[in-house]
Order: sequence, then structure tokens, then C-alpha cells
Amino acid sequence: MEKNFFTNRRFFVTGFLVFFCLGFIIFFSGNETLSLAFQEAVVGVAFFLVIPTLYCTMILKESLKNIGWHWGELREGIFAGVVSLVVASFLFVVATFLFPEIKEAYALPLFVQKNFLWFVLYEMILVPFTIFLYEMFFRGFVQLLWLRQNGLWGVGVGVSLFFLTMFLQDSITWSLFALFLFCPFSAWIAHRSGSIRYSFFTQWLFLLLADVFLLILQ
Repeated sequence: MEKNFFTNRRFFVTGFLVFFCLGFIIFFSGNETLSLAFQEAVVGVAFFLVIPTLYCTMILKESLKNIGWHWGELREGIFAGVVSLVVASFLFVVATFLFPEIKEAYALPLFVQKNFLWFVLYEMILVPFTIFLYEMFFRGFVQLLWLRQNGLWGVGVGVSLFFLTMFLQDSITWSLFALFLFCPFSAWIAHRSGSIRYSFFTQWLFLLLADVFLLILQ
């Protein structure tokens, strides 16, 4: 009885924190005196990384492996990552030719497109930084820490919350098609491996290949 009470309390408290963090991110408006991009980065780190990490380690007193920060099932992670990369890449190429809006909406900053060094820095710093925040929250915090016991239902909820968040932020655009396409694959990789490391790396590699492919088509 006591164990069930603790489990239920953990579920509801974690769920409340998930929606609290998402609510703050969605309705954050920023301060006009500071750079909006900088403010969004700080808020993203605080609510997608710091709060989930502190909650896991200090409140629940659990290891970070419960939030996916470990190697998990190596074979499952590699298998799911390779399959996801191949299938998602094929779908992306097909979609690019079926929907010209994807190519037309492609919006890398001009200085990144024209300068190889800036392109490398963009792909090696900004892109993985953004992916890492999403993976830590939606895959690690939501799917693995909060809904691990719910199996594929947890996968579905995590993916749905990601799309709902982007929709409420008015971020559903063709320019982010590659990110949206890989989201279910990323969730599946984390589900199979129990880790966010494989989903993070595979998603980063997929977005890199997508950027290179679209640049070639320019």
C-alpha cells in the first residue's frame, strides 16, 4: 500500500512538473531589453535541463540513468539508430521532392550557408545544443523518467507533447520538417535502448545530413 502511494505520488508530481515546465516555455514572452534568442536559450536550459536533472537527483534521489543519461541497451540503441536513420533519410528525400515547400522554407542563416567554418560551428554547437535540450526533456524526463512503465503509450505521449508544444509556440513550419519527421524515430530509439544518447546522436546525424542535402539542392 505504501509503495503504491509513493508510486502514484511520484507519477502525479512528476507529471505536474512536466506541464509546469512546458507551460512556462510555451507562454514565455521575454524581455525587450535583452536578446530574445539569449533569453530563450537560458529558459530552455533551465526548464528542459536543469529542473529535470535536479528533480531526478535531488528530489527523487535517483540516478541520472533513470532519465536516460547512460549507455543503456547498446545493441538495441545501435540497431534502432541505424534503422531510424535509413528510413527517416529515405522519407526525407522523398518528401523533399513531393513537397517543394520544404526546400523553399529552408532557412539556414546566410552567413552559415556561405562560410564553411560557420556551417561547421552551427552544426557542431547550435544544432546539438538544441537537440540535447529536447532529448533531455521529451525523451529523458517525459518518456523515460515519468512514463517509463507505460511503454509505447509513453512514447506516444512524449511525441504528442513535443508537437503540441511546437504548435502552441507557432513553430509548426516547413523549415523544421526534418526535426518533426525524426521526432517519432527519436522516441522509438530511446524506448528500445532506455537511453537518450543514441537518440541524440542519431537525430543530430540525421539533421546534419538533411542540411547538407538541402544545401546541395540550393
